[in-house]
Amino acid sequence: MTGKATCVAFVAFALGCAGPADGGGDTDGEGTEGPGGPVAEDDDGTGPMPGDGDDDDDGDDDDDDDDDDDGDDDDDSNPPVIEPEPLAWYACPVFTGGEGNDAECAAVDVPLDWDDPEGPQIELFVKRIGGGNGTHQMWMLMGGPGGSGVGYEGEASSLAQNDGLDLYLLDHRGTGRSTRLGCPAEAPASPGGTAILGEKYDACLQDLLDEWGTEGLAHFNTTNASHDLGFVIDSSLAEVGEQEVHVFGASYGTYWAHRYLQVRPSQADAVTMLGVAAPGFDFAFWERDYDAVGKAYLDECSANAECSSRLGPDAVARALEILESVDAGQCAEAGLDRATLSTFFASRMAWHYSERVLIVALLHRIERCDPADVVALQNAAPAISNPLGWLSDPVFMAPMLGSNIRFGEMYKAPWPSTSELEAIHDDAVVTFGSGVGALANAMLWPSYETDEYVDAYAKTDTPVLMLHGEFDPNAPLAQAAVLGEMLDGPNQRFYVMPGGDHTWSSPTAGGFDCARSLWYDFINDPTAEPYDCTGDVLPLQFGNDAALAQAYFGTDHLFDN
Repeated sequence: MTGKATCVAFVAFALGCAGPADGGGDTDGEGTEGPGGPVAEDDDGTGPMPGDGDDDDDGDDDDDDDDDDDGDDDDDSNPPVIEPEPLAWYACPVFTGGEGNDAECAAVDVPLDWDDPEGPQIELFVKRIGGGNGTHQMWMLMGGPGGSGVGYEGEASSLAQNDGLDLYLLDHRGTGRSTRLGCPAEAPASPGGTAILGEKYDACLQDLLDEWGTEGLAHFNTTNASHDLGFVIDSSLAEVGEQEVHVFGASYGTYWAHRYLQVRPSQADAVTMLGVAAPGFDFAFWERDYDAVGKAYLDECSANAECSSRLGPDAVARALEILESVDAGQCAEAGLDRATLSTFFASRMAWHYSERVLIVALLHRIERCDPADVVALQNAAPAISNPLGWLSDPVFMAPMLGSNIRFGEMYKAPWPSTSELEAIHDDAVVTFGSGVGALANAMLWPSYETDEYVDAYAKTDTPVLMLHGEFDPNAPLAQAAVLGEMLDGPNQRFYVMPGGDHTWSSPTAGGFDCARSLWYDFINDPTAEPYDCTGDVLPLQFGNDAALAQAYFGTDHLFDN
């Protein structure tokens, strides 16, 4: 095994509800709206009134003024220390690179280090869809780490159809159109294109160190990004006056949103987290934890009569046997290797709820390998071979910012050994194969002293909605549930979507996704007890899907010839 990371694959964590090209919430088209949609208007047509988030009726946000050492600021005065001013908007397209001027964009200078507000400055990019005249503003935080607001343009465009809701997309510092951590090696014309692999990774890191130094790179962290968010929210409110402030984050965006609650515990009226990456999240054994969720899904196959007829009573063991046979030349004429299959399986587990059954179908067809199976597998090969191509857009992703945060505060000691990670990889069914390479890159990356917020928990009275999939491989449920235990105050709720993945997907017989329905209710009234629809989510489906079979295999059946 090689020692360099497939950086694009490793950065695939935490894209949350972002999809491939359209940036929409459901990569497989299953994200139908729940009843009513967000921001229902009151009888007078004005929509819900903005609230200040505290329990009294004096109209202000209360400081806790406690003297604990839990790692959070208990008031909203530290920072910002810069007086916010209205943002200078200019007309721009809703979709980056598209036509029209139906959105507004702005650039704003902020300190590289919020503890040194008079020091060097960087630039943040913000896009607004909705005009600023609504009763609510929704800030959408992209995952990664390394994703920019581009990934939410489709989602925001759809949500903006709801009267009263303004959508704000902030490019995290170091990504997108904000001051970006990048290098010439990412140029499409460079060897290997935009991917930063092998020697290109070493060179790119050296370019960043030459430009920023170790101390400068250390400031591209989640805490400073959270102060950025608080400041631009203040700046937006300086323009529009009172609006109810909602913050939404998916995956790493939840980690960012939680840090925001640590540094600005009472600014927002409500915060939603989808695919929760809790404090203490550890990338060091991510490959092991990811594969464990994939194997848990296969255990469900073993317990299902129809699925077990394909892979037997122990689907995990059978899957490993089949993958090992592929290494030995089984069904070689199909043109698929083990690494390609495992990577494809990993991408289906995270972001393609209805396509996870392809894991079973592919293994079954490879094992049988009839002439008709070979044709079907050859038909599927082009789609299977590049499941992460949509991550290569440098406007969408900033892999080096992802590395900076990942290795700066999310790769925990004691680190695994190379031999440990090789053993994990060799026993994996569902994997991007990033463990050994990530360790090599972690050893290259400069070491930073983390601040007091890392691995600590917010103390906040802000209403928080936490939504997590039972089979979310990017952020395993056991880790996510800890945040639900820590944030358990009034109007702070944690829901598990049965069978769910790393997206909204939680289909019900009513034709809507339960997770979205809960979110829409929460937007309308963060203090109301929502209808718990998790019991309505449909069970896992392991049967035939003719449309899926046709799309991948060119056949009418996933399993049969």
